[in-house]
Amino acid sequence: MNFDFSIHQFLVRPSLWLSQFFNDNHFVVVCKGYGEDWKLYTGLDWGEDKDNDFREYKDFRVWVSIYSFLELEIKHEKDYYKYK
Repeated sequence: MNFDFSIHQFLVRPSLWLSQFFNDNHFVVVCKGYGEDWKLYTGLDWGEDKDNDFREYKDFRVWVSIYSFLELEIKHEKDYYKYK
């Protein structure tokens, strides 16, 4: 199951900071119109985009994949029992 929700401009940097701790298929911050692509969403990266000024962009979203989180949790649980 995937979630997709809109965020306000002032939440972009904290969301980007949080995204650095997850794989791209778990938690992604995207912006519509970023970098000359005005019709599609572009994924943002903390390392590359943390210092950008996002005031000229209006549509930010966060994409979260719950299945990826569950899959990650199950994988860690299997590793735990494997080495116990």
